[in-house]
Amino acid sequence: SDLPSWVDQANVNYNFDNGLSVGLGKFATAYGIFEEDEDDWNAHSVVGAGGSILASSFWNNMMVYEWGLNVSYESEGLGSITAQVLSSPYGEKPFKSKLYSYNLQLSGGNDVTSAMIAGTLHEVESGKFATVLSLGVQHAFNDLWTGTLDGLYYWDYNEDLGTSKTTNKFYQAQASLKYAPTEKFDIMGRVGYEHGYSPLYGIGFDEDVLYGGISANYYPLNNQDLRIHGTAALHNQFDEAWLSFGATYFFNLFK
Repeated sequence: SDLPSWVDQANVNYNFDNGLSVGLGKFATAYGIFEEDEDDWNAHSVVGAGGSILASSFWNNMMVYEWGLNVSYESEGLGSITAQVLSSPYGEKPFKSKLYSYNLQLSGGNDVTSAMIAGTLHEVESGKFATVLSLGVQHAFNDLWTGTLDGLYYWDYNEDLGTSKTTNKFYQAQASLKYAPTEKFDIMGRVGYEHGYSPLYGIGFDEDVLYGGISANYYPLNNQDLRIHGTAALHNQFDEAWLSFGATYFFNLFK
């Protein structure tokens, strides 16, 4: 649904011995971009007037956590396939709206290169859908450098919105390069481009979007429980440069 809640994921899964897993509960929609693959609290972003300045419009606006069924199968050496039937982010409340999303993701790779692709149908009204196609590739050039490329194409319909267009189209591309000389420090540069706008869900801008910046993390302890982080970013839809610093500490209440 489009309503926020205090919990991102809450699910129960049964894992078979043959690599098959079946789960019920609240899941992250399995898109095909690495930007969505990160946990929200680990995202390299700086919060500004329009959300996270160093993240895409899709990441900022589309609700990713939904209730439903998740079925996945993983084959060693071949990759994995995930199929989901979830409540639609266009529904006012999960299940009560009777709007659903249908998602299929394929992923695979090795220690050097990973890739995933996904197709998603979000039900906007009964029998009417918004479509998302997404693709991501991540490559480790060596032990120090890792590059990521993400692409996403979104379209929906524009009925009853009072505009001349019958279809809204939006696409985005994002590239990141990460340098990690030690386990205690890493720095990442990111650039992104977006074109198109959908008033149906508020994705994108009326003008073409360019954004970019750098983000760094330092882990002063012998583990990565404490993360000191900083981000600087620019976005052509805002007049300011954005700079933020912070610290995140992970602790386990049940340890």
